[in-house]
Amino acid sequence: MSLPKQPAQTKRTRAPPVYWNLAEEALLIDTLLHQREQGMQAESGWKPAVWQIAVDALRDAYPKEQQKEICHCKTRWQHLKDEYRVVKTLREQSGFSWDEDVQIVTAPDDVWDYYLAANSKAKLYCKKPFPFYDEITILVEGILAMGSGTVHVGASSDSLNQGDNVSLELQF
Repeated sequence: MSLPKQPAQTKRTRAPPVYWNLAEEALLIDTLLHQREQGMQAESGWKPAVWQIAVDALRDAYPKEQQKEICHCKTRWQHLKDEYRVVKTLREQSGFSWDEDVQIVTAPDDVWDYYLAANSKAKLYCKKPFPFYDEITILVEGILAMGSGTVHVGASSDSLNQGDNVSLELQF
């Protein structure tokens, strides 16, 4: 009696990481702004064709760069919105200001130290500019929920119990 043969186990290989440069991010945002003007953005997100338009724009402008797919554009947009949330929250805090020329949040060291003790995710923005703030504001204004009374889908109950500022947003 022979046992049935099991299919050979295949090792799942991870796709190589996708890197974005500042120019590619700017083009993605410009494409989204243009598509918004064309009526391709709704409260519930972007119409599906928008992501292919973004992919095509990136391929046309940067044919020698690593090619981006729809999933990469969606993921990068989510990442940019996450960064925006952090920067927006910082800008609204007492003791912080915004340097328009450099596009960076500024504050005295003692203000940063106090804030970062409770908000470690913001540490990156002590020295990192966020050049897309105004453009992303246009794209998310009225759509992206912010503040302590909002809930982020997938947020753990622990983060909700700790009173973290989390958000509920519609999928773009």
